[in-house]
Amino acid sequence: MEYDVHVRSDFEVLKTNTYSMNIDEEVRDFRIPVKTPSSIKGMSFGGFSRCLYPIQKFDAENERRFAVICEQDPKVKVWFKPALNQLKIYYNQKQSYNQIL
Repeated sequence: MEYDVHVRSDFEVLKTNTYSMNIDEEVRDFRIPVKTPSSIKGMSFGGFSRCLYPIQKFDAENERRFAVICEQDPKVKVWFKPALNQLKIYYNQKQSYNQIL
């Protein structure tokens, strides 16, 4: 399989991520697995050392686990979960990928 990669010299300023959360909900340690994965969208996570943002929300347990890997891997210097439409990833010539919330 071959890929046609185009890297542009311009850049985009990171958007501020805004979240809503239940007033009774505490920010959870991202290292601790979620007991009920279907409820992860309503949770907020913190305790990161390499994430650009102090608090992140995840759409699935796999995203939280990936954050654990990013935080533990010494090759990863910085990571973040982009805001909706933050990054432009194109496939099939002109179709763009959008993160679904």
